Amino acid sequence: MDVLLSSAEENLVRKSWKNKLWVTTEIIDLNDNMRELRHVKYTRMNELRSNIAKEMTK
Repeated sequence: MDVLLSSAEENLVRKSWKNKLWVTTEIIDLNDNMRELRHVKYTRMNELRSNIAKEMTK
C-alpha cells in the first residue's frame, strides 16, 4: 500500500507553472498594427460602397 501511495504522489503531483507576462509590448504593438489595418480596410470599403451607391443612382 505504501508503494502505491508513494508512486501516486510522484506521478500525480501538480507541477507549478511559472507566471508569464501574457501582454507584452510586442503584443500591444501588433494589436495596434491590426487596429490601424482594420481602420484602413473599412475606410476603403466605405468609400467603395459610397461610390457604388452613387453609380447606381445615376
